[in-house]
Amino acid sequence: MTFAVDGDGRTFIVRQFAGYPFHVCRPHYFPHDAPGLATLYIQSSSGGIYQEDRHDIAIVAVDGARAHVTTQASTIVHGMERDRAAQRATITAGPGSHVEYIPDPLILFPASRLSTTLTLRIHESATAIVVDSFLMHDPRSADGAFDEFEARTMIEDWGGTRLATDRFRIAGRDILAAMPGISSDYRAQGLLMMVQRSNRTSDILAQLRAEIAVIDDVWAGGSTLPNEAGVWLRLLARDGAALRAGMMVAWATASEGITGIRPLPRRK
Repeated sequence: MTFAVDGDGRTFIVRQFAGYPFHVCRPHYFPHDAPGLATLYIQSSSGGIYQEDRHDIAIVAVDGARAHVTTQASTIVHGMERDRAAQRATITAGPGSHVEYIPDPLILFPASRLSTTLTLRIHESATAIVVDSFLMHDPRSADGAFDEFEARTMIEDWGGTRLATDRFRIAGRDILAAMPGISSDYRAQGLLMMVQRSNRTSDILAQLRAEIAVIDDVWAGGSTLPNEAGVWLRLLARDGAALRAGMMVAWATASEGITGIRPLPRRK
């Protein structure tokens, strides 16, 4: 998907291609958003992610485009008898653009195995917010656990130089162990990276810490990104409801810090 700006300053989709299982909806424009911001929902017609799936998402925002890309709901990662699934997202934020990639949390079913990679290449005059989050669930209520989840998030400058990387691998059995000082009984996690090359980073980080601190059933830690690239936040939540509350507050606070306008939650 490629976003551009029309003559009235409104962002629209200038180019798109979507194959199974993806469906791209028409952009929405909400009155309380930043001027010209397009909100786009990506839907799935497959009922989730299955073994040996390979999903690729590419988002490009050209000069001055403003886009918020999200999903219609959380995505289930189903149990697998062999191999694993993989999902790759590549985001390119051109000069003066603003991109928000805010998918709902992944739901990891027992015996699921998934690797995700998110790469953001961003111009020094652009801004972006990206998130990655997951929770575990056993539909049989038998306390089953996913096999493995591996996630990698990379931020690159316009020339391709790496600015920051977040990478981790975790097994469901480790979460179920509820080890003190590691994850305790918090079974959901979220990551947010806000990329903005400005001197306002410390103010936005302080606001993020203050707003997350008052949310029940959530622990979070935040810091500045390497190379003065922006802000990083990782969040532990007791359940899916707490995860959603924490991630929505984190996104809204980061977005307000960049655009000056606090966005309203998207209808799902």
